[in-house]
Amino acid sequence: MKKLASALLALLIAFSAVPGMAGDGPEHDKLLEEVLFGTEDQEKLSKKYKKQDDSPLTLIEYACYLTIDQAGSFDSNGKKAFEALKKFHVARMPTDEQILLIHINKGKHRKYTHKGWNYSYPQNDDAKRWEYRKRILLETTKKVFGFQKYLSSAIFGYTAQCDSFAALLYYVHIIDDYKNLDTADKINEMNKDMICFARNRAGKDDVFSELERFLSTLFENQQENKSYLKMMKEIEEICKVSRNMARGGYGDSDVEEFGDNVDSLLETLKKYVPELLKNEPFFTKVFEVE
Repeated sequence: MKKLASALLALLIAFSAVPGMAGDGPEHDKLLEEVLFGTEDQEKLSKKYKKQDDSPLTLIEYACYLTIDQAGSFDSNGKKAFEALKKFHVARMPTDEQILLIHINKGKHRKYTHKGWNYSYPQNDDAKRWEYRKRILLETTKKVFGFQKYLSSAIFGYTAQCDSFAALLYYVHIIDDYKNLDTADKINEMNKDMICFARNRAGKDDVFSELERFLSTLFENQQENKSYLKMMKEIEEICKVSRNMARGGYGDSDVEEFGDNVDSLLETLKKYVPELLKNEPFFTKVFEVE
């Protein structure tokens, strides 16, 4: 009985290490699908493009999981995703030893994977694994959508649009992790472990500066589109409010408004990104959207 009690206590401690109510795999997947397809079409298109392990949406979500959320030893979902991407012949697929975070506790993976798409991690222990993990999402995106590297790129280079689309997938997950944080301590802790949601310091990256950078590249040919202009204006408005709140950390009185800002940002992406993706040939040749 003592051994059983000790085991249960260890499990409770492990799960208590996860701050807030950040989304799990299915929740992350559903939100990503809503950003890609819109809330109304999410369920229909999810069923259509997730029928088997080599379906395009399945592969993208597998790559997102392995890149962003896979922690230590493979669970059944991680192993299934890893094998499916290898079977799909994703180029330069790293080994499991190159991506597994073997020195961390449950819920602490974010400091090694959530600091930003182009964050330069120290090249030691688990931190050095980010470049291998990032490669999974880039190579999967490149193969699923048929992106071709420019002749001037490095031998394993990626087009700017490929990189920007993969970065969007990444940041949708990051923003989702900021949802439903019900205390100021949890918000401040997440801001330490991940790229900050908003920063009130010029020249410092946050979720908003990254979104603006990658969305402008992803939709480079649509910058006069009314939906694009409305999207960027709404993001800018949410950004201003969020950055004003970010001075000196968050207090208990900020929790509700912080949550509202996170929700507003996600709703803006769900409203406009699907409309813009309908005009991108790389997307519509894989997903038949109306």
